[in-house]
Amino acid sequence: MTTTPTTTTSLLQSYTLDPLFSLPVKLFIHTLLSLSNFQNRRGHYLLNNAHVIREAEVCGLIVGIEQTYNMIIYTIDDTTGTLRCCKWKKDPSRNCKLFSLGTCILARGYIGDFLGQRQITVKHIDLIRDPNREILHDLQTVYLHETLYKKPFELSQDLEEHIQDIKGELVAARKESFWRGVVTASQNEIKEEENIEITEELFRDQLLAYLRETHLDHTFSYTTGMSREELLELAGQVYVKEYGHDHASNLGINAMFAEAMTVYLKKGLIIKLSGEGGLYMFVNDHDLRQLIYDIIHQKQQTLSISFGGIMQEYIIARVRKEKEIYMDLSRDKIVRCLEDMVQQSVLYMTRGKEYKVYA
Repeated sequence: MTTTPTTTTSLLQSYTLDPLFSLPVKLFIHTLLSLSNFQNRRGHYLLNNAHVIREAEVCGLIVGIEQTYNMIIYTIDDTTGTLRCCKWKKDPSRNCKLFSLGTCILARGYIGDFLGQRQITVKHIDLIRDPNREILHDLQTVYLHETLYKKPFELSQDLEEHIQDIKGELVAARKESFWRGVVTASQNEIKEEENIEITEELFRDQLLAYLRETHLDHTFSYTTGMSREELLELAGQVYVKEYGHDHASNLGINAMFAEAMTVYLKKGLIIKLSGEGGLYMFVNDHDLRQLIYDIIHQKQQTLSISFGGIMQEYIIARVRKEKEIYMDLSRDKIVRCLEDMVQQSVLYMTRGKEYKVYA
């Protein structure tokens, strides 16, 4: 589908004011697969040469299920085509309950492309128990296509006169709130649903899970996770939502990956290797605990039995001095390690913040 210069110019000026830009658009899968990218903007798609959309709502039967370390991928069929619906796991370390093959679901999420395949990144899944809901979705989709989707969005005269003010208000409002979906089912209907809130915390959790899966014992840079299209897509969605931008820029996405490293460093999850051109490694908890144990044990051997214990500040200073890689290790990480060792009865506290190993 090709846009004329006039249409493109008109859409560029006002597409963010189009209600369809901010809502999940009810679509048949065939229509969703035929959408073309708008102006090479990540996650922006052109519908009927009249509207720019980012989100879609589809309904169909599950005909395929895949599972990776941090994602469940349902392939659904609505008789017009098949589509991958990718759902991030809330906790990659735990087993998730899966919908069965042949189950009818309604999925809402962000439209995207991965390895040349169209897909949606799910933020809401609803189990359809009543077949009338599936029929209703199809009828509503046909009606909206004929009455709304085919007609270009037009600004009223009042909007034309105040368009700049309105754009400013929308940007400000987007920072504080985000559309969370509407429940079309009856309030009395028994249903199963799960919502995934697309947040910066979710992005950092998924990036961390990927790095642990692939680079637990190897060095990595802040750009390592950018090799995964799903993480790029998620970063783009968070960037648009959290920071009120119309589209995700490469600079903004880069900043999100870099900021994630800063957060991991502060939490003591990773360490930065000095003189290695921005490379990181995961903190080996077993090695760190062994180092702490050795420091306390060696110091304890030089003291009388009546001596209270080894002070926390001394332990922290020695950890950072003993190994160069721990030179900038966060204080909180070392303290948490001490607390864990006490809970596991490897160490015990004598008084205040002093520790001893069991003889």
